Amino acid sequence: MLKEHIFLYRQALIFLDGCIIASMCSVAYLFIRSVNQINVGLARLLIIPVAMLLVWHLFKFFKLYDAFRLKKVSTVVSIILNTFLFETVLISAIVYISAKYSISRYFYVFVALLIVSLVLEFLVLSRFFSRMRMKVNHQNILIVGSGPRAQKFIASINEHDEWGLNIVGIIDGDPKKVGETVKGHPVLGTFEDAPSIIHAHVVDEIVFLVPRTWLSRIEKLISFCETEGLRINLAVDHYDFKIAHSRTVVFNGLPLVNCSSDPDLSFSLLFKRLIDICVSAVSLIVLAPLFLAVTLAIKATSKGPVLFQQKRCSRNRRVFNFYKFRTMVPDAESRLEQLQKSNELKGPAFKMTNDPRVTPLGRFLRQTSLDELPQLWNVLKGDMSIVGPRPPIPSEVDKYNNWHRRRLSMRPGLTCLWQVGGRNNITDFDEWMKLDLEYIDRWSMWLDLTIMCKTVPAVLFRTGAK
Repeated sequence: MLKEHIFLYRQALIFLDGCIIASMCSVAYLFIRSVNQINVGLARLLIIPVAMLLVWHLFKFFKLYDAFRLKKVSTVVSIILNTFLFETVLISAIVYISAKYSISRYFYVFVALLIVSLVLEFLVLSRFFSRMRMKVNHQNILIVGSGPRAQKFIASINEHDEWGLNIVGIIDGDPKKVGETVKGHPVLGTFEDAPSIIHAHVVDEIVFLVPRTWLSRIEKLISFCETEGLRINLAVDHYDFKIAHSRTVVFNGLPLVNCSSDPDLSFSLLFKRLIDICVSAVSLIVLAPLFLAVTLAIKATSKGPVLFQQKRCSRNRRVFNFYKFRTMVPDAESRLEQLQKSNELKGPAFKMTNDPRVTPLGRFLRQTSLDELPQLWNVLKGDMSIVGPRPPIPSEVDKYNNWHRRRLSMRPGLTCLWQVGGRNNITDFDEWMKLDLEYIDRWSMWLDLTIMCKTVPAVLFRTGAK
């Protein structure tokens, strides 16, 4: 459904995107050259076709052109913003590293204008194609099934005349429903009546929206539709997922429905990993003198190793070596059992105000979060991320409830929602877990950026730190 003339529509959108990008890049090139009164060389001129190709590939990667007439404006805006965020950062980094060219401030103004132009183009084309479909490209569909999923599907079609879909009628396996109406459309007959119904009406496609227990009952009807040359659409959302999102994938020719409750592993997560690498690598170099100072201070004030190492759980319970500057006495782990009665956190994790195992210097390191700095090495290695749920120890995970374990579906991080929202002021383990799951469900690059910005004042002013 909704694929008639899709190739033509997609090519038109790609062509117009190219025209807008080329026009805006050319205007920016001519404007900057006239304002700066300099002769912009060929190397800078080549950025126009390079930028066009990069934008096209990113749009395709983010699936902007796939069923674009059904996409919400917010989805399109998000794709365009992510695309130009990546491209702007990439071009700025290349220019900075080359140290040969500089980027004019007008460049960013034209990027903003280009984003607005592409969004307006989408709105205009989407409205135009919708009107064209309503007038010249109707599709007649026959629906098999009248349950809740079928009713939801029919209601969505009723609300969108611009889709150009006309429901001929409904077929159901229950003879008692024949003659009834579902969302304004008649139940024309049963599975056995399907051949005569199809022959009596103009039917372009047939949509099967039946319970999974009916799959064997509709096998004969599907075979008949295949023989008749009808397009067959079979709904495969047989399970009512409350959290997970599904998508169809093809593995060696076998179509599979992939259901996942963690963020879709798209280009945004790759971009997140690139930021982790850049931030951790630069931070380790820039903060090297601070690392040395903390190392000397620990050595001078207490006996034992400088670094504290512990097994922690990463994504999907992968175990890794977790590093911190040591803030406790050397035998802290062996004394943990004696202090369990003083645990202030409801749940499997341990937290205690004025923990007697913490050294005086360690208390300062914890309040300023300087003890967390060695985890930048964990970030660089890929065990952790800059932003993400804090990594638990395996023994804590063993005590998790089932819903707690979903926090392991994303790579752990140095900071997250619960830390910028009060850090150690949270004493309910379930509340902590809910904040981590909220982060996973809402995840985006913008959320990561917001958390990173809030982390700085939380650390500087020691908000909720103990």
